Amino acid sequence: SHPTQVEIGAGEDRIWVVNTAGSPQAREVGAGRGPQWRPDGRAILYFAAGTGQWVEVALDTRPPVAKPVLAAARPPLSFKYAPDGKTIALVRRDRGNRGNRHLWLFDPASGPLKRLTSGPFSVVQFQWSPDSRQIVFSATTPLGKEKELEGYVVELKSRRVSLLAPDGPRPVHSPRFTQEGTRVYYQTTDIPDPWQASKEFVAVHLASRQVTRYPHTAEYDVVSVYGHSPTEDVLYFLAEYGVGYGLYKLHLKTAAVIPVLRGPEVREEYTFSSDFSKMAFSWETANQPPEIYVAATQQDPRAVTALNSEFKTLDLGSWETVHWTGEDGTLLEGLLIKPVDYVKGRRYPLIVWLHGGPASTFSNRFGTGTWAYPAQVLAGKGALVWMPNPRGSTGYGLAFRRALVERWGEIDYQDVMNGIAYLEKTLNVVDASRVGVAGWSYGGYLGGMMLARSAPVKAYSLGAGLYDLATLHATIDIPDWLESYFKGTPKARPDLYQACSSLPNLPTALSPVLIQHGEKDSRVPVSQSRTLYEALRAKGCAVTYVEYKGEGHVPQSRAVKAASMAENVAWFSRHLGLKD
Repeated sequence: SHPTQVEIGAGEDRIWVVNTAGSPQAREVGAGRGPQWRPDGRAILYFAAGTGQWVEVALDTRPPVAKPVLAAARPPLSFKYAPDGKTIALVRRDRGNRGNRHLWLFDPASGPLKRLTSGPFSVVQFQWSPDSRQIVFSATTPLGKEKELEGYVVELKSRRVSLLAPDGPRPVHSPRFTQEGTRVYYQTTDIPDPWQASKEFVAVHLASRQVTRYPHTAEYDVVSVYGHSPTEDVLYFLAEYGVGYGLYKLHLKTAAVIPVLRGPEVREEYTFSSDFSKMAFSWETANQPPEIYVAATQQDPRAVTALNSEFKTLDLGSWETVHWTGEDGTLLEGLLIKPVDYVKGRRYPLIVWLHGGPASTFSNRFGTGTWAYPAQVLAGKGALVWMPNPRGSTGYGLAFRRALVERWGEIDYQDVMNGIAYLEKTLNVVDASRVGVAGWSYGGYLGGMMLARSAPVKAYSLGAGLYDLATLHATIDIPDWLESYFKGTPKARPDLYQACSSLPNLPTALSPVLIQHGEKDSRVPVSQSRTLYEALRAKGCAVTYVEYKGEGHVPQSRAVKAASMAENVAWFSRHLGLKD
């Protein structure tokens, strides 16, 4: 059997525990979010779904017993145990949805919440010191801009707050103590522009506040940092690496960066034992749902969960990475999912799926696109699903990502068209008369540019796209994002904004178009899609418009996600002649 339709479950987050030393049998201990271990390892704290309470679950009882720890009228945005297990630090808003976010302390044994910080800033991230006497945190300025993130250290006993690195670079992302507690490391960016910046690491010696920078030079993009190993004096971090992810370690003394585990699969959400001798992580591919694996840091991993074993009863489309070259010879990469019944030598309908961002990437994930384009369902209906990473994507280095500056819809458009030609004429797998294009956000933008340039495409699905960049600049919540790529405003560079927009450049003959958009989208206002719809109707295009009431840039309602996916499956089935 193979997947041919979309179904959706209840969607409640549930918490499981698995014994990594024995048989891999997970047991459910509750429903909620944000689970974390109590430092003694005998209980788990989490925010219970629907109750407004934190609960603590003791794991040494059968069945596990949950007891309320704190009822919260305003649920915390984040919380963490102190290493000594005596206190919990949490971040709460002062008032309403626009109030500043500050640190509070809670002692489960003695009672009420106590405020730790105050002032005209909002706490973003924080971490306890190993001795539970200090907290390091990053916070925004009153303007709330990410590029102005500052770092601070607060002493619990005196409540004294001081700058983390008076002479260090900003912004300060994800500050953390090293295991011995004498240093703090954080991530910053190499240039002030957050849209074109690359993350690099900084270490601060707390006694002197001396700063050491570790410039970023490699062909990857840092995603997150997992911790400091005192034995090796290294930082373990995750980075995008092509269609996969890589685990790396940075030696703080030598600045050497060494890959630990990387490949074309997605392995992420790493967590380490206290001595960094063992690690656990999730592992998935385009046809393998995620499961949890454990490993000694130098040994092969083994699965300790089988929560998605039901997918083994389905025939799923196989995947492979595809490489081709751009007009200038740049090596490009994408992910291709083949039809379930794929036979070498046959040609199949192709759905080209364009990612958003544009500073984003297609990774080798099973659940990619589960709000609009269910790749395995489309593969089950006989389609090739191709996910290219053209210029502008992350995971391929700085020059690759910054190549889109002043070249939206130009160099990435050509990269995609070269890739389609490669699939058609070199791999000989595509029926050129049945090519569809789908994309959300910037993917909708690039699909719109393909429409404007009369690319040989049978049908389009464009979600929450950008079609008139000059009017978008006046209505978007982040106009500096456009200015970063276009090196100016529409007033300063009107010709460039118009040339890079699809709406002013639509041809007379147009392929069928499905447009989808959330009514409450503040990132790309719905007026972009409404205007495109009216323009396409005026030109006689076979266009269908679906607007999701109350939804934002990416649908959150599970019912709307299911409807969006079903609409796309039906749309491409009809226009590309996919099988039932």
